[in-house]
Amino acid sequence: MSMNSLLIEKEIIHTINSYLEENKTFKVKKIIPYINSQISKKGLNLNQNGIKSVLSKLLKKKLIVEGSKLTRHDILENSKRQAIYCFVEQNPGSISNVIMNEVQVSNYELYWHLKMLEKFDYIKIGTIQGHTAYFATEVPPKEMNTQYILNKPKSKRILFYLEENDIGVTKTKIAEDLSMHFNTVAKYLDLLHNASAIIKDKKSNQTLYFPKK
Repeated sequence: MSMNSLLIEKEIIHTINSYLEENKTFKVKKIIPYINSQISKKGLNLNQNGIKSVLSKLLKKKLIVEGSKLTRHDILENSKRQAIYCFVEQNPGSISNVIMNEVQVSNYELYWHLKMLEKFDYIKIGTIQGHTAYFATEVPPKEMNTQYILNKPKSKRILFYLEENDIGVTKTKIAEDLSMHFNTVAKYLDLLHNASAIIKDKKSNQTLYFPKK
């Protein structure tokens, strides 16, 4: 992108911000004449097709969104929304109930903030094992299932236990020490092994589990 193009894009973003500060909603068709009049006053040479082209790029980057009164820059200025985003970023694969309890917002508030974060490409949604889970946009799709499993409380307990007992432990021993049902332990060990988060090794007719180094 040339220096002149960067200057024009920066000026258009500034003009959009001024427009939205008047409590107006961003709509491409309505804002083009406004942008045209404002940049003309500053001697910038750009016709309506040129403005449309810049707006198309900004929309693709999710810097602006059709029908919103905010820009991407504004989204995290809301303290609750920022807290929700930070929690999702640090706890990939979290479900809504966990986020709601952690950030202490109502179900309606959480839904609204999650939609805004998704709309402006801060987070994305995945359906895993029948649950709706939330991830930062940067998490690759192929890692979403693994991140969801690793973030589950029982997974964390088992992983921590294996790290503290890294000489190899049986399912029965894990179930006893963690006071978890044997079938629950078996289920989570399978999930963690399939996610390549732990090592399973058969020795002397016993299957032992180890943390992955």
